[in-house]
Amino acid sequence: MKGWWPVWLLMILLGATALRFWGLGARSLWLDEALSWRFGSFPIALMVERTSEASTAHPPLYFALLHFWMGSVGDSELALRSLSAGAGVLAVAAMFWFVWELTCFGADESGKNAAEGAVRAGLIASALMACSAYQIQLAHQVRGYALGILLCLLASAVLVRALRVGRVRWAPWLWASYAVLALALCYTHSLAVLSVAGHGLFALIHLGRADSRAMRRAGAAGERPEPASWAVSRWRGPVLAGAVLAAGFLPWTPSLLAQSECVRTSWRSAPAGIEGYVGQIHTALLLTSADRAAQSRSLAWCSVLALAAVLAVAPWRLGSAGVFLICAGCVPPALILLYGQFSIRSLFYARYFAFAQPMWLAAFAAVVASVPFRAERALLVGLLLLWSGFSCWNGWGKIGPAAEPGMRGAAAYLRERRSQDEIVVAQSPFEFFKLLYYLRDTAQPVLCVAGGDRHAQRGTSHLLDGDLMTADAILELEPRGLWLVTSASYDPSCQADFSLPDEWKAMETREFVQDFHLERPITVRHVRKD
Repeated sequence: MKGWWPVWLLMILLGATALRFWGLGARSLWLDEALSWRFGSFPIALMVERTSEASTAHPPLYFALLHFWMGSVGDSELALRSLSAGAGVLAVAAMFWFVWELTCFGADESGKNAAEGAVRAGLIASALMACSAYQIQLAHQVRGYALGILLCLLASAVLVRALRVGRVRWAPWLWASYAVLALALCYTHSLAVLSVAGHGLFALIHLGRADSRAMRRAGAAGERPEPASWAVSRWRGPVLAGAVLAAGFLPWTPSLLAQSECVRTSWRSAPAGIEGYVGQIHTALLLTSADRAAQSRSLAWCSVLALAAVLAVAPWRLGSAGVFLICAGCVPPALILLYGQFSIRSLFYARYFAFAQPMWLAAFAAVVASVPFRAERALLVGLLLLWSGFSCWNGWGKIGPAAEPGMRGAAAYLRERRSQDEIVVAQSPFEFFKLLYYLRDTAQPVLCVAGGDRHAQRGTSHLLDGDLMTADAILELEPRGLWLVTSASYDPSCQADFSLPDEWKAMETREFVQDFHLERPITVRHVRKD
């Protein structure tokens, strides 16, 4: 293991790369990806302004990176998704470093030599993450999850390292690095604030225990307590890092609070209930967020109970490293659950566990790697890898290449048949942004609205006033024909009613099946004036 671990890690990274880039551009963009593309196509100043509006839900860092990424490599599906796919591969490498640091951190407390155990745990964790269907799906999307996971793992590793080395001369640089990484994480995804809260809770627990141990040692030995300056120096780095983080995020705090209030009062769904909560945790462990419900209730309970057992054993087997995994892996879901109690929508969904799920995988890897008997350890490692590999194979139909045409097929159909004197009209805001993306080089579709400016529409922050037209305004342009595009996806009540005069005749209608689980077929209707 000692001499060959770089080769094993390289093989894991190559496998992760293949799984994240294979067929990356095969699927049509779904709604959220098209929204990311729209933000990425805005000038930076407009992007920051729009992402700060209450009607959206994400900070601007990922979209800013996507903006420059599009300027460098283009905006095809493959180019757009490659930013997340690349971040997903780097996250697998970051998982190895994080678990290595974590294992060494726990071993330092017990006085053990954890060099080989840390490498073993890191390899197991990175292998689990490399073939996790949940992680692969997030890395296949034009969204900020994969970047956020990478930043979360890096910030966690640096935090553990800073707490591990204590008061060495270069510790301030570690705390400064943590503050920068955590701040970048918070500006990547709104829910990342919950993971940083888990970090803060662990730092408080660990430093408080360090103070208590120092006092107990001094009392047992009949010595004077350590100088107050030593205790102050132990807290100085974390306090300054927290202050920098708070000051850096303060300008965005009003936007975050406004967006949180908007989500709390306007996004509707029924409470999940205990079975729903178990199913969502199981989905993040074994399935993908495209799986709307656990396929087996008993299997869901087994996987969640296994996770609970591992997290319960972690502090005993790993010491402070296990406490960190509990804080980082349980605080975000617990806060999401608490938020849902004061909201008309439950946010306890698998897709929102993106920053907690790697901590669950790390807990499995670190606990199994700590088993002292080689045969039992090998058996458990084999079962873990089989479990993760099977979940990837079983969910590949939802995360791999797909044959359904989606909006890409609808746009190709429009380009082939549309005349220059015909207008493409989206009747649903949920299809408009995808239509805009796929017709960006050939036509300028419009979104049919009942009236008013963009603030009265769904997708407010992503719309420009020039995107909107009423049915009367469209007919006043006297087009020869219209291509009406709509779908029953998401909220069918948002479809605009387009009533045509008698002289308009229906020519043809086509449906295009979409391959994202939330989206229903697209209907394209062609009408022309006699």
